[in-house]
Amino acid sequence: MRPSPLSPALLLVLAACAPGDLPQKMELSAVPPTVVRPLDGDGRLELYLTRPGTTPDGGEDTDLDDAIIELVEASTSTLDLALYEFDLLSVADAVVAAHERGVAVRFVGDGDELEAGDEGYLRLTEAGVPMSLRAPRDRIMHNKFVVADGSVVWTGSTNMSHNGTERNNNHSVLIESTELAAQFRAEFDQMADASFGRSKEDVNGFHDVAFRDQQVEFWFAPEHDPIDRLVALVDGAQRSVHFMIFSATHPDLYDALLRAQARGVEIVGVFDESQARGRYSIDESLAAAGIPVFIDGNQNASGFSGGKLHHKVLIVDRGTPDELAVSGSFNWSKNATENNDENLLVLRDPALVRMLHDEFCGVLEVATTHPDYLGPAPEPCVEATATVFINEFLPNPTGTDRGQEYVEIVNGSDVAVDLSGWTFGDEYDPKRHTFDDLILGPGEAVLLVDDEAALGQPGARLCDAGSLSLNNGGDTLFLATPDGAIVDKVEYGDNREGVSWNRSPDMGPTAPFDYHDMVEGSVGLLSPGTTAAGEDFGAEPAVPRIVINELLPNPAGTDLGMEFVELYNAGDAEAVLAGWTLSDLSGVRHEFTTETLAPGAVMVVYDRGDHSGVPGWINASSEYLSLNNTGDAMTLTEADGTVHDTVTWASSQEDVSWVRVEDGVAGVELVLHDGFGANSSPGTRSDGSAW
Repeated sequence: MRPSPLSPALLLVLAACAPGDLPQKMELSAVPPTVVRPLDGDGRLELYLTRPGTTPDGGEDTDLDDAIIELVEASTSTLDLALYEFDLLSVADAVVAAHERGVAVRFVGDGDELEAGDEGYLRLTEAGVPMSLRAPRDRIMHNKFVVADGSVVWTGSTNMSHNGTERNNNHSVLIESTELAAQFRAEFDQMADASFGRSKEDVNGFHDVAFRDQQVEFWFAPEHDPIDRLVALVDGAQRSVHFMIFSATHPDLYDALLRAQARGVEIVGVFDESQARGRYSIDESLAAAGIPVFIDGNQNASGFSGGKLHHKVLIVDRGTPDELAVSGSFNWSKNATENNDENLLVLRDPALVRMLHDEFCGVLEVATTHPDYLGPAPEPCVEATATVFINEFLPNPTGTDRGQEYVEIVNGSDVAVDLSGWTFGDEYDPKRHTFDDLILGPGEAVLLVDDEAALGQPGARLCDAGSLSLNNGGDTLFLATPDGAIVDKVEYGDNREGVSWNRSPDMGPTAPFDYHDMVEGSVGLLSPGTTAAGEDFGAEPAVPRIVINELLPNPAGTDLGMEFVELYNAGDAEAVLAGWTLSDLSGVRHEFTTETLAPGAVMVVYDRGDHSGVPGWINASSEYLSLNNTGDAMTLTEADGTVHDTVTWASSQEDVSWVRVEDGVAGVELVLHDGFGANSSPGTRSDGSAW
């Protein structure tokens, strides 16, 4: 396992301008700490990382403390600081200077830290800065956030201490958003009024604000119980969950990670070594369950101080349109969610998610495999191959070319691809178009057109050059990355009028081109913005979904000829059932041969007899269902052995069937049918109406 190395940049700046003027390609750069930017609008998003290294005194100065000083010095009206550990005198001096120049400074902290003699606490106390402290030995005020001028929020895992900025792995996020700042100030106001922990109230009523073209979620502990949101994010993961965490002990999170593992989600986590030794840490249980778990390699410690993986970062579905990252002060424990003062952010900016994932990969690079994990080495930092290619183009439209020529570009991979800075061109002009601010999801397409009238087509974008000028007599088309690497090159000759060139087969990244009407499954002479078959790009393929919806184990009187199992196709495609089987715990009861089941159609399998009054009835090939009255399982298995659906029951009531509590919905529980006003409903919905 060789995760990708970290970027050497010390300060990662995602954007430093108003939303309408955001750069189309986000660069990494270092910001001189002497530059003080005015806090005059929404839109900045910045990520700061520490670089502690792995050995004592082996870290780098990342200027993170200079960045917070810059923020303090730029404030002109208000400055609210909720800080746990605070011994950086350079930051404390900047806060005192702001207080003395008339900025309304307030400080919220933890009484234990003042008793311990944190120098920042003492310096602010001496200067007369208004302070509100959570009582000593009363859990902890664990936040690390600053709100400046009611417009900028600084938060993350970094304590304002020498250990926090120099010896521990940490991050901080700066977000310039008046809406988010208002929510953090509302939280701050409660603590400033001496309401901490469980005495705080949920004064927000909502948990997200608009930022750029995304939503930023905010959650405060304990009033919002953030562990519930964390669990929901894991439960919503479709592809991957990667995390680096100081302390994780909450059983609900452990259960959610096991659920994610069971549905095929890739899970990889790195734990802080000191906290992993704790009695309640979930690292050992995860490793024993076959989830790849690692112990961090930060040994930049002085005695018991420093050397900590202090991040609280969860990254979900990296590289997909649904990717997100969790930040904040919130450790994943019962105390953090039920008693402490904490904050948690959910961020969806693709560049920020990518950079936090780079940090995860760097932490993983120097970590060691957990001794209880015996499975194969994962490769969470090996990016899936992104395949972007030209799929269709029309050089010779019928009549005038303007407004009719087009080039269709498809993302044929299973990861989202940022096309910002990519170029399209031909022999005459290799950079006829440069893409900006475009993330192309898996299976999605973009359509280059040369007239505004064509923008109504799916995925259409106007060519920069104002003209595509595809040569009717033949040319070479190029698709290149920002660094000039050619990812697709298409040569073509003479053209039929009014017919496009299309990959054959359609969407084959390396397939040859043929005239559109010669491509298998194509519809018509061209299909700009859709597949050759005229279907939307990125649409989920139609699939059948057969649900075991109802069954009767215990008919009145004799069972023969009366037991049944009802199947319903809740999918959007016909099911060809040849080779499928219907089985109980004793064996196969019915093997399908020529049967099919259309979307929205029903089939009722009886053991034997004539049931012509029941829609979709058939008899079992074995002539027996033998459903056990005292409990059994019924399983529908596809021809290749895949279990398609299964249900279980533990008892039965005479002449009353078991039925899904919601008709045709897979996974919901079975209930006794008499709750719907009848004992059974073979071939119809529970209320007797037709499917």
